[in-house]
Amino acid sequence: MFDLQIEYKSEDCLFLHINVPAEIKPDERLAVLIYIHGGAFMAGTSTDIYSGPDPLIEQNIIYATISYRLGMFGFLNLDSPEYSGNMGLKDQQLALKWIYDNIEYFSGDNKRITIVGNSAGSVSVQLHMLSEESRKYFRNGILSSGVIDNYWSFSKHSNHLHLAYEMAKQLDQPRDSFDDLVDFLEEVPANEISAYALSRRGLLEKRTLMLDFTPTIEREDAIQPFMIESVDKLYDKPDIKVDAMFGVCSLEFLFFYDNEGRTNLKDFDENFNIDLPFKGFNLSFDSKEYQKLAKQIRQFYFGESPIDETTLVQYLNLFSDINFTYAIDKAAKRHANKTSSKVYYYRFAADTTLSLTKTRAKGDAKKIPAATHAEDSFHFASVRPAKVLYGILRETPNDKQTQITIKTIENICKLFSNFVKWGNPTHNDDPIAGFLPIQGDTINYINISNDGLKLGVSPNAKTNEFWANIDRLVKQSS
Repeated sequence: MFDLQIEYKSEDCLFLHINVPAEIKPDERLAVLIYIHGGAFMAGTSTDIYSGPDPLIEQNIIYATISYRLGMFGFLNLDSPEYSGNMGLKDQQLALKWIYDNIEYFSGDNKRITIVGNSAGSVSVQLHMLSEESRKYFRNGILSSGVIDNYWSFSKHSNHLHLAYEMAKQLDQPRDSFDDLVDFLEEVPANEISAYALSRRGLLEKRTLMLDFTPTIEREDAIQPFMIESVDKLYDKPDIKVDAMFGVCSLEFLFFYDNEGRTNLKDFDENFNIDLPFKGFNLSFDSKEYQKLAKQIRQFYFGESPIDETTLVQYLNLFSDINFTYAIDKAAKRHANKTSSKVYYYRFAADTTLSLTKTRAKGDAKKIPAATHAEDSFHFASVRPAKVLYGILRETPNDKQTQITIKTIENICKLFSNFVKWGNPTHNDDPIAGFLPIQGDTINYINISNDGLKLGVSPNAKTNEFWANIDRLVKQSS
């Protein structure tokens, strides 16, 4: 879906787009939504290719999108005061400040700014929620399919300085000193840096997703740092007050399954090896400790069944939980319980005409009635790859699936716009009454499906309890 080798990449990339409803009164001040795109911190755009203003702008809000540096350009950390990383986050922060300072000239209300992100953009939103500087420029945050606790979201396992030296070697320009390396990075063509980063995209094709160039904790002596403390320490600060809405799709890993390939199910059945996404996990797959953990995981998800096309949903649930759901639920509860903020939670499970992943899925994956990674965003932001699908919606207004799709769009846009305007996704009990924020360990949530909206409690309680126990056992064994 997101092509990491997209042609529109450019070093001249720091743009923002502000979309204002066509009909607005002269003295009116509208609430503002700022969308931060995803794309594994390597790809994506603030343009209407993936971040168009329709249909959300029809809710009479201002819709803005921002660009930021990506890949090595945006996140390479050379562990020095001058080159400390997080340039992409600093770009975002500057864009937030500009919008805050100038949105009144576009009829916007800078006291009602909400930032929303999907995937890597969602991770960015959470980091801005924890940034004392960024919090000056917005009120609330919406996080869709990505948090800092997701294993892929934070460069815990990559040595950027080592990778920079390795890139110089691969380009037949080895460097022996730090100063020479900096000279090399300043002179090497941008397309060669981008090509090297893309050559490491194999990390994204693992079952446990990993990325090299993502946000990092900077040195304390960094010049104009974005982040010099761990997330745990930031959450211990008493002054964080950002109401938020966290969201997850019902089968996140289905998005990645086509890349991973159906033929590998047999291999996984025979070699049940998983990189567990926990800090300190360093057990070899051959160790008795790991084998004991693996047996528990396999039994929990597959029982005595083989891992093949007949258990594909269980396979996708396993890696959805590992890569997304468990960490998202944990992050939502932490934000609710460690701050004085209201935190809402939604689960997007609609399988509609705009389920773009299904258009390229093969075999049994195409038939699974679920929503995968990023598909909630296709229902509040227009995307160019769905142009044909939008045409189908216009041409078949009486079709049942079209009506389900339209209703899904209306529901998620109403929830989002209410939160942007009023700080409550169901303001005046519209579109549903009784939606409560998270309370303690209880995740009150709203389910968005083909059947409409339904309220519930702790949708992933059993799996979260299971993975919390595995996390404890990993710490004991490592």
